[in-house]
Amino acid sequence: NCVEMTQSKKIKSNGWLLCASDCKRVKHGMQISVMTQWDFGSPFFYFGLPEYIKQISHHFDLPTRTFIDIGASYGLVAKSLAFVFDNIYCFEPNPNVFKCLIQNVSAHTNITCTRRGVSNESKPAMLHHLPHNSGIGAIVDMGEATNDHHTTSLIDTITLDRLSFKHVDYIKIDTEGHEFKVLKGSKLTIQRHKPIITCEIEPGDGLQTANIFDFLYGQGYHFVGVFGANDYTFIHNDKVKDARQLFMGRKISACHSSNGHSAGAAKNRRV
Repeated sequence: NCVEMTQSKKIKSNGWLLCASDCKRVKHGMQISVMTQWDFGSPFFYFGLPEYIKQISHHFDLPTRTFIDIGASYGLVAKSLAFVFDNIYCFEPNPNVFKCLIQNVSAHTNITCTRRGVSNESKPAMLHHLPHNSGIGAIVDMGEATNDHHTTSLIDTITLDRLSFKHVDYIKIDTEGHEFKVLKGSKLTIQRHKPIITCEIEPGDGLQTANIFDFLYGQGYHFVGVFGANDYTFIHNDKVKDARQLFMGRKISACHSSNGHSAGAAKNRRV
């Protein structure tokens, strides 16, 4: 299913445009191969992150007006939610991945894509990423040393608070270790709109985990659960009608989690 387009260094896989360097990941059945099966009715769609986001939103009976996808990658989440949310805003700083993203979601007029990183400051920065795996990258300050195996791209970052959104109902953050800085730059937006937040937290990063939990609990949030092993979901106290609703929300997360231990550990730590 992988056909390399040598001139543009992109591949077409089951209707999705990807970076050619990710072809190996597709063949080995990793994240992108899951994505490419959705058009064929794969059960992965039902149990995937987009379906989880849809279920959590509906369970808490919250509006589905605006979804913000920070670290949108190739658009697998955004495209799958295009018929759920009225408006979707995608942020993807990787220049090669961004070219694929805008083509993958081009059929959906309610999806807006921005080639910027989201952070705690609005300024030029660098994106260090692996040339053979677009899913692994990090936003760092200008001039910061890079690993010899990384490719470096000059990017612009922006805080979410600098953008004027009329509504923000759900924020998904997947920025490979930059999540806490994203949250700090979104503090006013979070306080104003109180969206559901699904945030990736890498296993073993205790400081990042503590910072994120402390920040969100300080803003009046509850931990709901973990999708898979790394995607932690939080909801504001004002959005929860009663304890039973929160309990059932955790059951939804547990059904989708492939790592019950990590979900349980976080729940026991904070609730």
